[in-house]
Amino acid sequence: MTSVTKSAEVIGLAGQIGQSLAVAAHIIDECDQLTTPTYFTERIVTGTYPLALLFTREREAT
Repeated sequence: MTSVTKSAEVIGLAGQIGQSLAVAAHIIDECDQLTTPTYFTERIVTGTYPLALLFTREREAT
């Protein structure tokens, strides 16, 4: 990306897009694993909450 342009805005935007895609891919992967009966329980008990649950909680705080 830096060889194409030196614009900090373009480089920053590309980084944000990449980060958003990585988060989306991670959420999709976690949702696929929710078909395993113990996966969700294990995640909650260990304190490593699934990202989809955290985003839902953030948007629906009440």
